[in-house]
Amino acid sequence: MCKSLNWDGWMNSESGYGIVNLEYATALIRAGIDVSCEWERQENVTADSFNKLTEEQQKFLLKPFKKEKIGIIKTTPELFNKCTSEFRIGYSMVENTQVGERWIRWCNDMDMMFVPSAYLIDVFKESGMKKPIISVKQGIDSRKFPYVERRPQRKFIFGTVGYQDDRKNWQDLVKAFCSEFDGNEPVELWIKNTNGYWIAKEFSDERVRIINRMYTFEEVQKLYTYFDCFVFPSHAEGSGLPPREAMATGLPVILTNWSGLTEIADPSISYPLTPVAIDHPDVRGIEQPGFMARLDVTELMYWMRYVYDHQGEAKEKGKKASLFIHKNYSWDACVSDMIKKLEAI
Repeated sequence: MCKSLNWDGWMNSESGYGIVNLEYATALIRAGIDVSCEWERQENVTADSFNKLTEEQQKFLLKPFKKEKIGIIKTTPELFNKCTSEFRIGYSMVENTQVGERWIRWCNDMDMMFVPSAYLIDVFKESGMKKPIISVKQGIDSRKFPYVERRPQRKFIFGTVGYQDDRKNWQDLVKAFCSEFDGNEPVELWIKNTNGYWIAKEFSDERVRIINRMYTFEEVQKLYTYFDCFVFPSHAEGSGLPPREAMATGLPVILTNWSGLTEIADPSISYPLTPVAIDHPDVRGIEQPGFMARLDVTELMYWMRYVYDHQGEAKEKGKKASLFIHKNYSWDACVSDMIKKLEAI
């Protein structure tokens, strides 16, 4: 049995990588595994970021480093050299159909690769990955995102949360909402943005509300309770944390049925969007030179209207989604799955 390991990567509560690293490391500790980090320890994290962490997470970053045989580092591949363990496991992802040559070279320098969704196994292999690669899922903190029984509101609120950029596809979301619902209907669209480089958009439709500042965890948690439906028409995801959080709280979710989202885009627990083509270019540079999913805005309009017109059905689907996420994607469930895979090494 694996009794100890090193876990490295960005450690903060503001980014997807940072959140996952902290949650995985502390969940492993709760499971009885001795875990310490070498790289982003307390002295390398800003005081403001450190103070936002839970007591459990702070204790982990303050723990003295002890080099273990197995080391896992979850970050982008150019930083894999921060892991100095004997058996080095890189944990990373891309969102589109191809991994850049430099990233593949750094991945092949590792002894093994973890990716957060089964979809990515083929992407890495087809891009030139030679070392063993397995899928290790990412979860949500089920204690922070419990099921919420929502009360009827004066207005029906569609909402989304995330780092708003071209990949998140806020453009189609706004277009679908403004095209489908007229001004006399009691509906709104709330877009919560975490991208500091995204210029705050001003829309002529006053029903589109932009929340363009950083939220505390408590504010994010409360925000989900205001929504009646979560909409996530992303062009591509390595895993997709926001829709999992939304599902955990019982929200009906409309999301893209492609890439890392396929694991939760089941019509029994969500409203999947079918890509019309995988030809949307990713403009983020040479490390992810592939393509992403292109969606049909009219299908997004259809499902937003459908959920609005079938609120009772959507609420029941949200309940099923919450049960599914809490059972299969709590951090403890993810750690249990990871431990089994580590023991097989």
